Amino acid sequence: MIGFCKEMIKRVCARIPSEYFVRASAISIINNQFSNVKDIKTFQNKDELWDFAVQNYYEKRNSITYVEFGVFEGSSIKYFAKQNNNEHSVFIGLDSFEGLPSDWGPMPKGTFDTNGLTPKNE
Repeated sequence: MIGFCKEMIKRVCARIPSEYFVRASAISIINNQFSNVKDIKTFQNKDELWDFAVQNYYEKRNSITYVEFGVFEGSSIKYFAKQNNNEHSVFIGLDSFEGLPSDWGPMPKGTFDTNGLTPKNE
């Protein structure tokens, strides 16, 4: 009976594409080796992430140098600048304000173009 079951399992498995076994082994590895991934904090939006970063990793009174590449309309650099009250802190935003130079994933060339207009200092 055991021999019959083994033979049936072999025949069934031979009909299953190998990619299914690869996926199953990957899921097993993820579940066993990276089980703590499900415990990682997630955020509903960028504001929740930024607030968490400020509350847990950002010392408002310490002097910092903050450099942001690709500021677009400046919302994030303005947010972090408002959170820091040290007069010696430096906030630098770098951007061409011409948008993406080429397609990037689902975003086409020119996404984030501000027609050369820089964000207003507030």
